[in-house]
Amino acid sequence: MINWFVLFMQDSNVIKIKNNYQQSVLTLGTFDGLHLGHIKILDEVKKNAQKFFLKSIVFAFAQPPRNFFAHKPVKVITLCDEKEKLIKNQNIDVVIIEKFDSKFAELTAEEFVVGTLIKKYKVKTIVVGENHRLGKNKEGDCKFLNFLSKKHNFDLIVIPSVVKDGIVVSSSNIRKLIEKGEIETANSLLNYSFFINGTVVEGNKIGRDIGFPTANLSFANDKIIPKEGVYAVVAQINDKTYPAMCNIGFRPTLNFSEKITLEVHILNFNNFIYNQDITLNFIQKIRDEIKFENKQQLINQLITDKKFVENLLVAI
Repeated sequence: MINWFVLFMQDSNVIKIKNNYQQSVLTLGTFDGLHLGHIKILDEVKKNAQKFFLKSIVFAFAQPPRNFFAHKPVKVITLCDEKEKLIKNQNIDVVIIEKFDSKFAELTAEEFVVGTLIKKYKVKTIVVGENHRLGKNKEGDCKFLNFLSKKHNFDLIVIPSVVKDGIVVSSSNIRKLIEKGEIETANSLLNYSFFINGTVVEGNKIGRDIGFPTANLSFANDKIIPKEGVYAVVAQINDKTYPAMCNIGFRPTLNFSEKITLEVHILNFNNFIYNQDITLNFIQKIRDEIKFENKQQLINQLITDKKFVENLLVAI
């Protein structure tokens, strides 16, 4: 499908087409993690847009709106650029990502629907999940949106929540699973491996001294990270993938850190990668972080961990 947003940005002659063109099918929300429930909504958006030759639009907030009000913001599954990339990969015509600020916080549901969605994006159809709420004080639930659809002449499609293995697929539930280290379950709800993007920074090189060199990762403060422990991961560096094991924690045996650290040992890999970007795709938790009595006990456990990862990720 033609990406009208790109055309609008690149060619001023398309402005007339954009302003007088067909209406749109739009969904809105935070879309943190872009999980199976989100995909079901996006599929409905695309189906209706294609059926009636309209634009498909996703209007997403960069951060959960609750973070604007909260004293302790929620850590996110996907950062803004990660979320944008995931949504665009779903072949949506227009992806709009806005920062939730005081302007949005003060808008009533009707003001937002009329002033932004209808006037600005010419909405013909709005698609939302059954638990979606918008507007000041979260007044715009599906019942109220249905009232607005009749008043302002747009169609409303409400998508039931997706349930997998007895768990409601939602960003909040996936965050809880990640925080508990239940990566396999979280991945099943995401339908892809939870990932962390970071930059390799110089560490204390203790891992190298015991035969397990590690890359220390610097990552965004607002990114959620799994519970402390050792994980089987797939590392992506320069479009190549490598089996690896990742330790998240405080290094209690050799060099205790007051700040949580993320270190990855890439199997059979000796390249110099300081200051390079790396993506870790989390596959499975191996064990909790343990304080060993001595260095040799730690080495023995790392050998066992490595064998486990080799067997688990044999295809990588």
